[in-house]
Amino acid sequence: MPEMASFITITKNALQLTWEKRSLWWVMIPAGLLVGANTYLAAIAQQALPETSEASVWRPLIASQELALLFIFLLVALLGQSLLRGIVVFALNQKFQDEKSTTAKRVDVSNKPWRAAGVSVIFETAYWITTLLIAATLSIPCFLAWRFNPSALPAILELGFLLLLTIGVYLHFVKELSVFYAILGDIRFRLAIDLGFRLFRRQSMNTILFFFYAALLALFFTLLIGGLIAPFGISQKDSPWQATLIGVLPFGFYFIFDQALRLIFFRAIATTPKKPISEEIALKASENPSGITPS
Repeated sequence: MPEMASFITITKNALQLTWEKRSLWWVMIPAGLLVGANTYLAAIAQQALPETSEASVWRPLIASQELALLFIFLLVALLGQSLLRGIVVFALNQKFQDEKSTTAKRVDVSNKPWRAAGVSVIFETAYWITTLLIAATLSIPCFLAWRFNPSALPAILELGFLLLLTIGVYLHFVKELSVFYAILGDIRFRLAIDLGFRLFRRQSMNTILFFFYAALLALFFTLLIGGLIAPFGISQKDSPWQATLIGVLPFGFYFIFDQALRLIFFRAIATTPKKPISEEIALKASENPSGITPS
């Protein structure tokens, strides 16, 4: 098993990198607005979806234009975050590039941030399209059960949801690793996917633990910001937009920190040295590989 990366060291280096790249702080406002809009729209969508599996309740929602428009806005907010993410990751990685040997040949990087933004959006779009296609495929047995055997529909829905969740999480890990290969390595889409799959297969436990750790950090930071604005009498439930505007700068700063955290973790596992290959014993000139001595 590969050696576990130190999450404490990664966190400390990510904070230091975020503080040193103060030229990126202009991203905090648009990133904070997109994060707040994404959270607000996701909460509205969750409240609009029913908790029952009865077809009579779901049928009017499928044809609802308001719900479709809500999901479109939610997707736009996600893609906007992805666009900013590509720019931030590329800019943060420039620090590591600058620390390389001064004898290395410098290349023109004037258009690289926009390429990184486009690559990030492409990967995010491909991920959601793939997830929707898998969901559409899994919905076929649900439709058949609803049409011919309604009593089996709840069990099939639960099984399909668990399967979709498992596949979606797996694809998310591969996507997160692949997009770093595509941005940092300037390689093609298919090659980046292949490298991301190979890296996740080799570092699966470290990757799962890291994203669980990053999720805990995000939850802790959200609770911290909520506790700081609570004395002002503003709550996310009663005044969602006021709470969102107050949290723009903190969440924008955390957006940059989160990308630095993921970048440093990726560089830590992607550059992990392999175990030294044991030296093979050379055959003597008089020995035969088959073990048969010549007559």
